[in-house]
Amino acid sequence: MVRLPDQLTGLGTLGPAEPTGDLLGTVVRAALRDDSAAVLDAAAVATGYPFTSIGTGGLFRVTGTASTTAGERPWSAFVKVLQHPRHWPLIDALPPRAAAEILAFFPWREELDTHERVLPALPAGLRVPEVYAAADLGDDRLAWWMEDVDADDDAWTDEGYARAAHLLARLAARRRAGTAAGASHLPAGYGVRKVLDARGPLLAGALADDALWERPVVTGTVDPAYRADLARALAAMPALLEEMDTLPLALPHGDAAPVNLLRPRAEPTTLVAVDFAFQCPLPLGHDLGQLLAGEVERGRMEPARLPALLRVVERAYVDGLAAEGLDVAAGTVRRGLVCSSLGPRTLPGAFPVEHLDGPDTEEHRAFLRRRAGLGRFALDLVLSPADA
Repeated sequence: MVRLPDQLTGLGTLGPAEPTGDLLGTVVRAALRDDSAAVLDAAAVATGYPFTSIGTGGLFRVTGTASTTAGERPWSAFVKVLQHPRHWPLIDALPPRAAAEILAFFPWREELDTHERVLPALPAGLRVPEVYAAADLGDDRLAWWMEDVDADDDAWTDEGYARAAHLLARLAARRRAGTAAGASHLPAGYGVRKVLDARGPLLAGALADDALWERPVVTGTVDPAYRADLARALAAMPALLEEMDTLPLALPHGDAAPVNLLRPRAEPTTLVAVDFAFQCPLPLGHDLGQLLAGEVERGRMEPARLPALLRVVERAYVDGLAAEGLDVAAGTVRRGLVCSSLGPRTLPGAFPVEHLDGPDTEEHRAFLRRRAGLGRFALDLVLSPADA
């Protein structure tokens, strides 16, 4: 086994994922595409991730230098720790029945498995990160070492959203039932139903709390009909889920927020898809939900842009399906978006009651207004007639 040089003490940040010298050497040679590379130094920093990510135990960026026959070269890699849900800090906060089901059935290795299955189905212009190594950490944890994509973080344009929607549609069309890339051991809609099972009771509890809706931070953030409309939408969820199962299905990306569609600076016409989720059959159009909501949730886009952007991504998605030989109406795509994403996935967390006790600052009030605006956008679509 290769001994790690003394300069690599900065890797302790990785905790259980701290690599052996052999593993790090493998990663660096792969990252540099140079079999002569030898690690000289390395350091790791943790990057932020939401605690709501059940199967994520940590995200890290590791950088350093290596000696090669061409001289010293910098290198970098990204490390994601995948974990069994029993390690998730919020598991005890869930209702016991929901927690037990997550512990029994949550596919915590799914992202790594999906990465391999999706490779043959990727359309031109969409790729996944190169994987350098996967290390079994024991105790149902894995460290996934992969390409550190140097990504553009500028605001997304309508053109960028359209390109993403087009590619997501082509990917979904190639992952329909009956295709190798479309195989799933989970029933249709499984992931969406589990999200609603976990978050629906929290929303119902908030809707029943009169004092909550009388708080100045709430009355100053939502429109007068917001509470009543949320209650109507929650009551409509069973019907939405029934309709969801009648729509054309495929395996989606599952969490296609812009933050999970990286734009490499060196490949301006390419997107790199990360953090695949919800790998169960879901309606065509599902991925448009997080594509629309993602930047609003991050505070990087105002919800007033959403109605016009919806029309942009719907057109591009329908065109993407057509490029794969599927003639699907825009109305069908929208119902897939509403029934499987904006309704059961977005609305239960559209007004984040857990953040109401935050600091009374303009920044915090703006955050709440954005989330309420996202909720109003979703409510108007959920509560509209299906043929509207």
